Amino acid sequence: MREKLLEDLAQREGVLISDLKTDWCRSAVLQTLDTIAADSYTAEQWNYCLSYLTGQTISVHNGEEAKQVLSDIPYK
Repeated sequence: MREKLLEDLAQREGVLISDLKTDWCRSAVLQTLDTIAADSYTAEQWNYCLSYLTGQTISVHNGEEAKQVLSDIPYK
């Protein structure tokens, strides 16, 4: 269940989940994440997704906090 956001994101981008972390996919992934409503996924799903994409442990309490973390990640 915690992978749901990553699965949906990969499907939207037409790539594999492993591709989401690549440099060539980064900008599109971050832009797509920015368009997703904060309350569309649980905090656990946002945490898992952001941690996976950044390679760092990220812990937010809700989607709004996740959006703030996203805004601090450069698109390029």
